[in-house]
Amino acid sequence: MAIRRRMYVHVTGNVIDGTVSLKGDTIYAFFVAPDKQGSGIGSDLLSCMEEVAKSLEIPCLKVDASITAKKFYEVHGYETVREEWDGNYGTVITMKKEL
Repeated sequence: MAIRRRMYVHVTGNVIDGTVSLKGDTIYAFFVAPDKQGSGIGSDLLSCMEEVAKSLEIPCLKVDASITAKKFYEVHGYETVREEWDGNYGTVITMKKEL
């Protein structure tokens, strides 16, 4: 997957504590270590993705969010497009943001 996506990591000291990737106009593999959540790492990674997308002239970013991540994305200006049930992941909320 790393070959087909732009991947970014957040490092504190010598520990990777966050990851995110971008393929086309969609964010994937967005993760912040549980003990680092709420520290701003996720906001920094999302901001990075938005800046990368703008530099690539991508007008809108999309992401499939979990129920627990929905509020995070809303705070950052993302809007719900649809909600679907996925047998493997539960409720998946597709969200987007015009850049």
